Amino acid sequence: MADTAGAEATDREALRNRTSGERLCLAFDLRRFALAVFEHRGHGRRDAMQPEEIIRHAAAALMACGVPYMVVGSVASIAYGEPRTTRDLNLVVALKPEQIADLAAHFPEPDWFLDQEAAREAVSAGGQFNILYVAGGLKLDLMPHGPSDYDAVEFARRQPVEVLPGLLIDVARPEDVILGKLRYYREGRSTKHLDDIAGILAVSGEQVDRAYVDKWAQRLGLNGEWARARR
Repeated sequence: MADTAGAEATDREALRNRTSGERLCLAFDLRRFALAVFEHRGHGRRDAMQPEEIIRHAAAALMACGVPYMVVGSVASIAYGEPRTTRDLNLVVALKPEQIADLAAHFPEPDWFLDQEAAREAVSAGGQFNILYVAGGLKLDLMPHGPSDYDAVEFARRQPVEVLPGLLIDVARPEDVILGKLRYYREGRSTKHLDDIAGILAVSGEQVDRAYVDKWAQRLGLNGEWARARR
């Protein structure tokens, strides 16, 4: 047990000395292994885009359409925490209905699938819609920017992070990634969100403004979840 704890501490120290981009690259390597298994079983295509190419493509498409965005969810938690596999790229977007057709043009079939009607409904009703990368079994989850005071604060605080050499993308700050994970945990009780928070605190804890998390956890009714995440 002591040896395991010591190894985990050493691994986390090594991760603290890496950049966000380097931590994401470790996760992309895990994803490449999963894709290789996917292809070996007769699924996917060998010429499918790699995870980093999909992120680059998505960021370029949103910028070309003039859509402000920020990366949240698992990719954001990896940037500040510990690498793991993921099949989703979660983005909060300030998307207008009239921009949807232009956005869809950047994700053409047959490699991509975007239901424009579902996107319009999500923008109107404040829901979520997906862009599926058919060739590689990965999807983009797009969540229209919400109307609450916290939504405005979170979006205004997003920051550029170099996730690949020469590629800066807007990512939620670590405190807001933690709060998002607390909300996900409250909704589904999946402990993977608590694991992601533990990774952020272990790797980037010195950067985390805990007073900010305390304040918004109180306002959002997440005190119990935040207490459990810190155990």
